[in-house]
Amino acid sequence: MPLQFETRFGASAPSPELRPQSVRLAQVGIGLAAFVLFLWGAGSRGLWSAHEGEAAQNAANILQSGDWLLPRLHTGDVETQKPPLYFWLTAGTSKLLGGVDGWSIRLPSVIAAVVGLFLIFEFGRRLGGLPLGLTAAAILACTTRYAWLARVGRTDMALTACILGCMFLFWKSRVEGIRRNQTTPLPLLFYVLLSAAVLLKGPLALALVGLPILLWLIIERRPIVPFVQHGAGSEWRQLRLVPGLVAIALLAGSWFAYADVRTAGEFSREFILRHNFGRLFGDDPSMPGSPFWTYFPRIAVDFFPWSLLLPFACLHYWRVRDRLRESPVGPSIAFLACWLFGMLAFLSAASFKRMDYLLPLYPAAALLVACWLDDRRHRFFARRQTTVARDYRSRSQWIVASAFLLAAVAAPLVFWGERQFARKGGLAKTILQSSMLDAHLNDTDEFMLLRVEHILREHWPLLGILLPGLVASVWLLHTGWHERLTLRYTAGLAVPWAICFLTQVQVVMPRLDSLRDMERFAQTIRHLAGERQTIHYFDKFDSDLVFHAGKPARFVQSWDELAELGRTQGPVFVVLRTDLWKTRGAESSASFWSEIANNCQYANHREPRSLLTNRPDAVAERLRSAPNVFLR
Repeated sequence: MPLQFETRFGASAPSPELRPQSVRLAQVGIGLAAFVLFLWGAGSRGLWSAHEGEAAQNAANILQSGDWLLPRLHTGDVETQKPPLYFWLTAGTSKLLGGVDGWSIRLPSVIAAVVGLFLIFEFGRRLGGLPLGLTAAAILACTTRYAWLARVGRTDMALTACILGCMFLFWKSRVEGIRRNQTTPLPLLFYVLLSAAVLLKGPLALALVGLPILLWLIIERRPIVPFVQHGAGSEWRQLRLVPGLVAIALLAGSWFAYADVRTAGEFSREFILRHNFGRLFGDDPSMPGSPFWTYFPRIAVDFFPWSLLLPFACLHYWRVRDRLRESPVGPSIAFLACWLFGMLAFLSAASFKRMDYLLPLYPAAALLVACWLDDRRHRFFARRQTTVARDYRSRSQWIVASAFLLAAVAAPLVFWGERQFARKGGLAKTILQSSMLDAHLNDTDEFMLLRVEHILREHWPLLGILLPGLVASVWLLHTGWHERLTLRYTAGLAVPWAICFLTQVQVVMPRLDSLRDMERFAQTIRHLAGERQTIHYFDKFDSDLVFHAGKPARFVQSWDELAELGRTQGPVFVVLRTDLWKTRGAESSASFWSEIANNCQYANHREPRSLLTNRPDAVAERLRSAPNVFLR
């Protein structure tokens, strides 16, 4: 039976039990939505992300060498930035699909994102019924950062699915079990998922899961300190803490020990000390720190459009905190709050910050917003049972009046946007020049905004096609808010977001692929250098370019080393940033080299790269037959 939220004050009767057919129908709907948002066209673009290129290299080398225990890059170096679990997953999907490509690299992320939606649906359904579960799943699926990282081949989505599974199991066995006086020991599956999280992220995954749980135990005044608090031993047995830590040591710790022995301690120095504690405490100058407040404005962007509601939900829970303490649902809301703010505090305290690190806290935010919307609906219907119902016609008049007021407020903004859009590049440039947004938009954001405006200018009828859907969404949003219809209101926010997101990934990004993808340039490199020639990469290690160009590969770290390579007798090939070549090409260290190709010959590439050789005469025959090259 669904929980009765404290803010309903027991005024409404519990929701009727659902038939299994309703749950299965909801699950089918979630699966179809996940297919459209996450899987449709996920493998059609190039490996833009550096993490995708590294995952592709590791997967290819695992399949080629058969060494699954120690993934390696094409340079022969051991992968020391990440533990191996995601690379094992990509190698498995690559073997299943018959090759390493965009599909095989991103499929584990897609599957993890879908699993996350089903988990949060079940979490919400058990917490407050089917509507709450559907609302939570819709919010998470239509969260900007979650939907985008579902289509990116990196560890964050798989890590989020493992953490969400851990939190659900803890809530089900401890938080909900305590409320029902039916406590059960924490399942060992919790520690299996936690071990998987460690193999995805490293030891910091223990803090991401353990800190929110510890905060909740403290808030609920559970005994956790042995020999000091009475009953702590029983609490430890219920948490299965000792066998759980043993399981983590066996499942995850054994691989870390193996990697450390195989690399003579290099893995611990590089991954544990640099990429974990270095990022945490800011000891590494190559990874500069950011202010404590960096994540707060980013949540407004990455959790959009639900970030518009999150402050109201948190404010409401704070206002009724005293009554929540006495409510049966109070521990669950407190657990979600510890999950959200505990993780946020830990990540904000870390020196080095990356926006993708916030992904594991968005399920908690989605559940909090869904609970608030569901509670708001119940309070509305509870008031209608105890007070005289408002006249329907009068309420309709208020809805129409507020709609006209909203249109009057929005009209000047729309008119201004149309005028800026009519000017060539005016709207995007005006947005980018805003002092409020400048600090939170990077080069990628600027690149995307300018290209989106350019594409919409070429296909302006597309705006007219999308307009009816957007108007219908505004109607759903408006009526859903006034009538306290949670699913309608959620649809009013989710539908326009989904339209914009699908337009971005299905229309805009295919037009940008030639400006980001390195595969075509890699084919030119191999045509000129030959299959067995080592390709040297100077200053900028483009993981996707290295993957597509293949082995053998080598990284050059200094200009002196580059000059030494130029003095060798045989032809040597080096890839470097075009701007470096233009600014330092006349120096003695670069005087041995001639540029024979670049990736801007066939497209205005966003990341210009040049191919140099010290013996252009040795490849003159190939130059004449190669496309998109030129001889200096």
